[in-house]
Amino acid sequence: MNFKLLALALLSFTLFSISSAFAQDDESSTDMPGLKSNAVYLGPVFGYNRAMHTADLASFPDSVVKCPTFTNGVANGFHAGIFYEQPFSAASKHSIILRALYSTLPASFTQTGDEYPSLVKDATGAQKIINSVTEHTLDVVYNTLSFDLMYKFKAIKDLVVTVGPTFDLPFTRTLTQKYKIIKPDNAQFSRVDNWEALGYRYEDNDRTIVVFDDQIKESASLRAAIKVGVQYEIMTGKKVDIIPGVFYQYALTKVTSVDDWSVHAVQVGVDIRFAVPSPF
Repeated sequence: MNFKLLALALLSFTLFSISSAFAQDDESSTDMPGLKSNAVYLGPVFGYNRAMHTADLASFPDSVVKCPTFTNGVANGFHAGIFYEQPFSAASKHSIILRALYSTLPASFTQTGDEYPSLVKDATGAQKIINSVTEHTLDVVYNTLSFDLMYKFKAIKDLVVTVGPTFDLPFTRTLTQKYKIIKPDNAQFSRVDNWEALGYRYEDNDRTIVVFDDQIKESASLRAAIKVGVQYEIMTGKKVDIIPGVFYQYALTKVTSVDDWSVHAVQVGVDIRFAVPSPF
């Protein structure tokens, strides 16, 4: 399936629905439960992110030897911020939602390394050959300031659907890659002669090589995605409404300009909605 074409189709549908909604608002006469006349809505937003990184990253890109490739990384994050909702009218089922969020979209990649004979010393000091097992890991910190522009449609009773673009400004984008000996417990890496020039660092009694620990190279300064979601409006009958929801983000841009690396996400969150008099 071509997901980019699907995303563009969803965006086109959003724009068409908005224009249709404006045309229908003058004919609408059914009040929405909990909707106050001449009111707009705002409040805090918070929730959980399940970040999903799809990539094609070589563990040692400059090596002439075939090395493991990092392909799929996931991790848990969160989001928090504020939102503003502008109904098309007091009787309309349609509205526009703007969100500003602090969002974390981390990832952890793991690839099994080589298994080969190693020479180690036993308890008596004698040398013997045993099999050693290694592992490659890649940990990503990817924190953003996110802006949602969502079209919202009240579909069935208190169930609503939302769709629209989201734009992220990444301000923390770091990568830590390690090469580890998993077993045996008494094995160590032999330090290469130019390890400092290569930017390597040894840890855990030379059982771990920190291959890279810095900013993501040539990282993009903007992430764009299409965000689709379903929410349920819990009307309390008072001044505040509680609106839980589930969303999916499909990335339209890459993390870097040189690698095939995208960040998608599932978000589960809650909007706490307060009605205030409309300024319009």
